[in-house]
Amino acid sequence: MPLASHASDHAGWRAMVQAPTDSDHASATLSGPSLYAGIWSQGLRSPNVNAGPDAVTMSLRGPRDRGGLQGDGQRWPASTPPTSAATMPMDDAGSQASGLRVTDAPRTISPLLASYIAAPTALMAYGNQAVDGLHQRLGEIRNVMPTHDTGGDVFVRYSGGQLNYVTGNDARNFGQRADTLQLGGSIVFWNEEGASSRLGLAADKGTVRISPKAHVGVNTTHRATGFSAWYTRQQDTGGYLDAVLSSTRFKGGADIGSMLSRDIKADQWVASVEVGQPLMASESVSVEPQAQLKHQSLKISSITDSDGSIVQGGHSRQTTARIGVRIAKVDNERFVPYVRVDVNRVLSGGSSKLSIRSPGDSLAKTLHSERPGTSYGVSAGMTIKVNRVVDFYADAKVQGRISGQGYGGLSANAGVRVSF
Repeated sequence: MPLASHASDHAGWRAMVQAPTDSDHASATLSGPSLYAGIWSQGLRSPNVNAGPDAVTMSLRGPRDRGGLQGDGQRWPASTPPTSAATMPMDDAGSQASGLRVTDAPRTISPLLASYIAAPTALMAYGNQAVDGLHQRLGEIRNVMPTHDTGGDVFVRYSGGQLNYVTGNDARNFGQRADTLQLGGSIVFWNEEGASSRLGLAADKGTVRISPKAHVGVNTTHRATGFSAWYTRQQDTGGYLDAVLSSTRFKGGADIGSMLSRDIKADQWVASVEVGQPLMASESVSVEPQAQLKHQSLKISSITDSDGSIVQGGHSRQTTARIGVRIAKVDNERFVPYVRVDVNRVLSGGSSKLSIRSPGDSLAKTLHSERPGTSYGVSAGMTIKVNRVVDFYADAKVQGRISGQGYGGLSANAGVRVSF
């Protein structure tokens, strides 16, 4: 079959267009770097796309008066790469009537898209880490201090983690590094009949670094500033209740070559309650069943990206339950080692969505992330009473998925407390 063909290069992409001289249709094959493959994997994939690790090939067929690049009524989404759109006006003999030319493709979505999608999940995980570390610090009070001691204290602690979020879609996976430095202490303390209570405040500064796995992904760093109020009550029998209320403000962004960094702003609050009751398995070993219920709320402000696209992050909520058991060696108050096993499950919420509208588009595109699944955590730690007024504590944790999508990786926290 006689063919009229032409090859053109534009913006790193190569377009090969062929049209049978006796047909009303043409076909086009485009190949180029896989920079934008991750965007197609976000639910905006065009037909007949083959995205490899180093290159993407797209084959489309359609009326030749449309260049063979739109298919039979199927238009490319606005997220297609900055490749070429070929137009192919031809006469009946198959010669070039007005020439085969390569023109600019539609406007693309910012390469920050993968980081925008990951942000709600990553920032909620930071809130989890900060609050859970504070719960562990409250446990340190119980581990080394008798219930009748209700003096004041100040503490400083560091927590950090290197985690990977895994889904069924490689373009939605991302790595996360979170670091937090927290300073706080008890401000009110009192004894009651059969129980002692403390009320305190804490302030923290931290960072969250998100590294999308998608080819299009660009790393972002979010700076966090937070404040927490906490309350702990312990019965003489050992049973306890801890409550934490935390508020955090995030501000972050990324630099992409000559593109300007755009601030990503978000506000989060977390409310958490934990209860437990240590039971003596022997004279030296304590087995402590625990339960925790936590609710988070995260609101991300609208972003106007450097290409003029408007990204609305929306409002995400999540309620998580944890059950676990902590086994500790308690025959020496000066040194208390322990291990802990947890199972976490998101009860409600947990999903998020982004609305993206490019310049010139009348309708916005909406992208959704799914709710995290069930996960496990295994921790080991210790508390050490250095002297009468100084205590040291440390904890390391490995976590992973049981079902659904979620985090896997390592985290740790350590701190010093001074009593008075």
